[in-house]
Amino acid sequence: MLAVRRGHPVGSKLSTPKAFLAARHIAIVGRGNSSDQIDDWLATLGVERRSGIIVPSYLQALHIAAETDLVAFVPRRLVDALAERLQLLAIRPPFDPGIDEQFLFYPAAAQHDPASVWFRSVLKESTLSRSRKRRDYQK
Repeated sequence: MLAVRRGHPVGSKLSTPKAFLAARHIAIVGRGNSSDQIDDWLATLGVERRSGIIVPSYLQALHIAAETDLVAFVPRRLVDALAERLQLLAIRPPFDPGIDEQFLFYPAAAQHDPASVWFRSVLKESTLSRSRKRRDYQK
């Protein structure tokens, strides 16, 4: 999902390929990576976007998008969770990125650790809760 600040000069037009490619984007290159996953995926489509800044996380990208005219391409659930607080608009991108899957890895030694069990349950419930709300919203 694309995220831009409310009042962005291009805004909803970003759902067109022309406006999307003309905009300046926030590249997200996490620790241990050498490139942005969205840029890698777009390259397979023969598309290249313009990046104005590189940050290491989705959260930083959203905070920058909230204060500038740069565009963040981040998971939909994250935009949904923070759009109101950061005054962001969510816009469907002109290219379908498919499904984004995230995984939680933890050491085997933490399997039965009470704090680890609690933390994983909070993450799981948060994810399931958002999925339920989204399904109810789409009905």
